[in-house]
Amino acid sequence: MKIGIYLAAIAAIFVNIGADDAQAAVIDLETVDTTHAPLGGLIADGDYVTQGGYYFRGLDLNRTSGSLVGALINGADPGTCLSDQCPAGNATKYIAALNDGIVEFGKVDGSNTSLLSFDAAFLASPDATPMNVPGLLGIQTNFADGSFSSAYYNFGAIGAGGTTAFHTYQVASAPAAISYFAYAFRCDATGACSAFQTNEGQFALDNLRFADASVGTVPESGTWAMMLVGFGMVGFAVRRRSIKPLVSFS
Repeated sequence: MKIGIYLAAIAAIFVNIGADDAQAAVIDLETVDTTHAPLGGLIADGDYVTQGGYYFRGLDLNRTSGSLVGALINGADPGTCLSDQCPAGNATKYIAALNDGIVEFGKVDGSNTSLLSFDAAFLASPDATPMNVPGLLGIQTNFADGSFSSAYYNFGAIGAGGTTAFHTYQVASAPAAISYFAYAFRCDATGACSAFQTNEGQFALDNLRFADASVGTVPESGTWAMMLVGFGMVGFAVRRRSIKPLVSFS
């Protein structure tokens, strides 16, 4: 399924944040529990890591068993980065989505939380063409009543040699939600962006700020489903795939 969107329809761009909310908890991915990611630094479909009562799970939209969808990266060690090239501005640990993978995250006890801000970077190969806006980061917010909303953020530029950098993004509206999905659109020179069809929708996430970070217990096994919906946005008729949250862990 091809999923497309036009850059002109997206108003959200990266912004730097000033003072931190004293009540917010930051998940920095420095000391994650990798018990449920048995491939070490690599994350296959369905694998997840946890920290501070939150989980981060890699998903393949097609649910292909064993498919590589992510990795844990150490920004201080280029050997762990895509093509041995780490985005600038982060020499710590973070999670990456690879091969058009999705990162699902939320509280392990399934209760509500609010995403306030995050750091993100586009991941490009050294032969990538320099672009001011190489892609968009989509964040789907999933609510307890089964509804959802989506927001889009412009990734920072690809420079010479495929160099990219981390930027901090602030969430304009931070409603209480049971989970989130992060995924990437890859854009071309015309401003047309597509998701889940190029294997170039690759990105990194770090320093996610939430309104709370209470620790819970991991729910029991459940199921995964997907559905297709339509919506209008800034005068554009856009079709996208909504991803239904995994209500429990496998």
